[in-house]
Amino acid sequence: MFAQARRQGTAVVVPDGVKGKQLYNLLRPELVRGHSMPLSPDAFTGFGRHNFQEHNREVRELTQLMVTKHIPSLVKDINEGRILITSTLELSKILHERGVNTRYLAVVRSKVESQMMKGVIMVDMVSRVVKNFVRHLMRKTSNENQL
Repeated sequence: MFAQARRQGTAVVVPDGVKGKQLYNLLRPELVRGHSMPLSPDAFTGFGRHNFQEHNREVRELTQLMVTKHIPSLVKDINEGRILITSTLELSKILHERGVNTRYLAVVRSKVESQMMKGVIMVDMVSRVVKNFVRHLMRKTSNENQL
């Protein structure tokens, strides 16, 4: 059902070579818009053969910037009380405004100090897993009924 993954530090990493990964492991548009130079939309695809190493490097660097600067800044604002998140809708909105993908929720949660905030983030993470599992079951049932 889901791609085989391995733990690396505090994040789950989908292994290289998973077909189509570049179609769903996208950077937030807010993060890309705030970047000083445009990124190639063909990075990590078979389409961008010209300067592909440079394009892939630029995307890796922006991802690293998100992990090393944007996420710590967000966590600092949460820990210092500048941001109070009371619902999962608010959480998603703030993550997106900061250019952080929801797939980094576990990283954010691991660095947040407030137990209440950890709880809100966990509820969001669990609800996303349940939502995706229910969607999978619905697709499977729909496909079986069509045969």
